[in-house]
Amino acid sequence: MNGDSLSTAPISVTEVADLLGVSVSHVRQLADRDVLPSTRTKGGHRRFDPIAVLEAWNRYLPARHKPPRVTIREQHPLAGTDEDALWSALAPQLALPARAEAVAQYITTEMVNNAIDHSQGTTVTVTAVREHGLWTIEVVDDGDGIFEHLATGLDLDNRLQSLAELTKGKRTTDPTRHTGEGIFFSSKAAEVFTIEANGWRLTFDNEREDFAYGVSPINKGTVVRYTMDPKTERTIQRLFEQYTDDEFRFSRTVPRIKLYEIGTRFVSRSEAKRLGIGLEQFSEVELDFAGVTDVGQGFADELFRVWAGAHPDTSLLPIKMNEAVTFMVHRTRSN
Repeated sequence: MNGDSLSTAPISVTEVADLLGVSVSHVRQLADRDVLPSTRTKGGHRRFDPIAVLEAWNRYLPARHKPPRVTIREQHPLAGTDEDALWSALAPQLALPARAEAVAQYITTEMVNNAIDHSQGTTVTVTAVREHGLWTIEVVDDGDGIFEHLATGLDLDNRLQSLAELTKGKRTTDPTRHTGEGIFFSSKAAEVFTIEANGWRLTFDNEREDFAYGVSPINKGTVVRYTMDPKTERTIQRLFEQYTDDEFRFSRTVPRIKLYEIGTRFVSRSEAKRLGIGLEQFSEVELDFAGVTDVGQGFADELFRVWAGAHPDTSLLPIKMNEAVTFMVHRTRSN
């Protein structure tokens, strides 16, 4: 419908019904809900501006045909909860295709298991929301928060360092019971995977093949949120094959550590020592120097000579270095 040829004179309920091709009762309902703007005469009869009616109707139509938002929620006490039992209660309600269901099951059960074993909380809540054809699934616990837990368990200086540790993969505060691979593989399996806790947010965007740090309003507990496309082409088997070697060890991953996220100037050996913790578990590690302006001799020597010499099976791959950083790294390696 086009309003260009319409008169601007007020029209009646019946004329609006004819204009829109709906019933008079439907027009009255929309007017009562203020979807269609109207005024009343002294006698109490509704009158409508036809141009305003068409504009409001064109805004209303997309919303009317928008697929309904679906929300599913499961809450369980952490004590005595089994992650598989929780998933069994959730899965039939999601009705995902087999491939997407396998991915969602892996991520959800891994995150619930983390909450059970590490959060020190009392409850875990899984909420799934379907909107615009995608599922967004949240696993929430009321514990201490993952970044605080890692900072304490790994003896880090602060919570922000916990975010950097998680990007490495294989980081766990309980290596006798956990490999630390659950969060790593989960973060690679979904379209977008986010962890929020202790005032910080860590997001893995696998569509952009990037990750980012941010602040978060979440200070109590941990919120893990991921987006699942029911038509996903990802499979857990393919993901495992991509990041494991011929002996089925998790070693092929090339974690990229963005040094700019930690600081623009690196001058101390202690910073290099902290950075190297856990990297020996990988065959290659990318060190992204984009945005880093200065690298001190002590930092470079500790990382590229001392640490590299002690771990010859791990290759450090510095990338995106400026001229000054390149000189310092190459100088250290040549010595």
